[in-house]
Amino acid sequence: MLTGESPALPRTGDETLPPSTQPMRVVIPFVAGGLAPETRALGEQVNAEFVDVGGSDTAYFELVRRLWAREGFLLVEQDVVPPVAIIEEMSACERDWCCGPYPQLQMLKSREGEPRGRLRLVLDIGLGATRFSDDLLRREADAMERAWAISTRHWSVLDLVLMREVLMKERGHLPHIHVGHEVRHLRVEAAYFPLEPRLDYHHRHWARSR
Repeated sequence: MLTGESPALPRTGDETLPPSTQPMRVVIPFVAGGLAPETRALGEQVNAEFVDVGGSDTAYFELVRRLWAREGFLLVEQDVVPPVAIIEEMSACERDWCCGPYPQLQMLKSREGEPRGRLRLVLDIGLGATRFSDDLLRREADAMERAWAISTRHWSVLDLVLMREVLMKERGHLPHIHVGHEVRHLRVEAAYFPLEPRLDYHHRHWARSR
């Protein structure tokens, strides 16, 4: 198991991250005890950087903030397992923002926006398998500063604030969705799939990015 004590892993306490020597920087944020063996194996296969974000509830925000100030990067979260093929596909893609959709649990709400107390399984996007290009980071250099300013900076709201509030709603960007690959979400599989093995996914259809 990888932990924050491993000297081979860059940690969120570092002031800077060294430049990547890979064609596309792949970063896997994790907390002690949370990194799935399948995700670790994938990361080792693609020479990913494993970064411990267990130091505080804002450490994930701080990591992405630092990454945003450098070159383009591809995030894989600790319990998400995209196939190598989609990582290669997104790395070579000419679009600015790429996502591989994966199963997530979503709270059902009434027409008035009130939670109904029920969950449904959806196929949706998040930071779990996402790539941001060099060009996007240059054109939207202040995007993470904006996300930093308008949120609690808690790790649980990072994808909502950065992707949906800042990039989509405020800046008008839409992600390029890479379909045709099964991106696994192990935490959701373990908690939900045994209960509804035949449940169909709802796939939100996003337009291609600019």
